[in-house]
Amino acid sequence: MNSATVGAIATGVIGVVGGLLNQLVRRPPGLRDEIHADLELWKELPDEVHSKTVLMDHINSRIVHLSTQSDAKSRGWNGVVIGLSFALIIGAGTIFVWNLGHLWRLLAALLALLTLLFAGLGLADLEKTERDEKGNKIQRKPTPVSPEYHEAEND
Repeated sequence: MNSATVGAIATGVIGVVGGLLNQLVRRPPGLRDEIHADLELWKELPDEVHSKTVLMDHINSRIVHLSTQSDAKSRGWNGVVIGLSFALIIGAGTIFVWNLGHLWRLLAALLALLTLLFAGLGLADLEKTERDEKGNKIQRKPTPVSPEYHEAEND
């Protein structure tokens, strides 16, 4: 097989696998979206309806749950697919450039390093971390433990 055929096959496989993973990992509407929809429904209900108070109690319990529970840890599958896809594409280019020989092998060495970089970035998202509803990592700032912490810091 020549390199054009290998590249076309790799591109097709990456597209299919990426599309399948995107569909499998797609998240349902988040809790905030559901609370917002329930609030819109609550506004539309007449005041004399008993279910309006029941709905508000349900909304309040979900808000408390949202504020007290930490977000679930999950993997960033989009980053994994994108990182490994770039690694595969650049890796195929590396092999092609390497086969050109002579000074082209210097460029192939740089491309090999770039391949390793993208593979590492893709694999880094396999770690389970806290994420928000959209799948973005939650960055938590450290909080001071006591007032003495601030006094020691200012001295």
